[in-house]
Amino acid sequence: MTGVELPTVDVHAHAVVPGVEALVAGHPGYLAAQDRDARWFGEAAMAVNRAQLSRVGPLLTDPERRLEAMTAARVDVQVVAPMPIYHPWADADLAERVAAVTNEGIAALAAAHPDRLVGIGTVTLQHPQLAVRQLDAAVGASGCAGCRSGRWRGSGSSTTPRSPTSGPAPRSWAHW
Repeated sequence: MTGVELPTVDVHAHAVVPGVEALVAGHPGYLAAQDRDARWFGEAAMAVNRAQLSRVGPLLTDPERRLEAMTAARVDVQVVAPMPIYHPWADADLAERVAAVTNEGIAALAAAHPDRLVGIGTVTLQHPQLAVRQLDAAVGASGCAGCRSGRWRGSGSSTTPRSPTSGPAPRSWAHW
């Protein structure tokens, strides 16, 4: 051992960007997805999810609570990505707005605490023609360190993680 103390980094943390909910609330695709999830998971699992979200929800939306929890857990840095709530039903216009609001929210969270938080944005694979532009905006103008994609690609799922860029690779690309 070198005797150098290394920082403790949590590489799998999430945040909720409240503005996204406003974009999708009441949309028929969103309501149908909620109904599908309720049927698929059943009431018992939905009750567990609601209880868990009520407990951890403030950590996902309140930066000060997040930092307090990190300090208590002796975590020096968190890599923060959006909650994995995908909207594969969204048309191109809505998907572009959801990604932009999400990435701007994650970048703002990280920028407010650059010594403790690293932001990871998102792209929408259900509209691949938008993904490269979203990636460029997230790691460029928004200031995210990189992007990740979900497993959803339209109505199917992606099994092969890869960057949608044909140019230089982003600083990070993750598939969770």
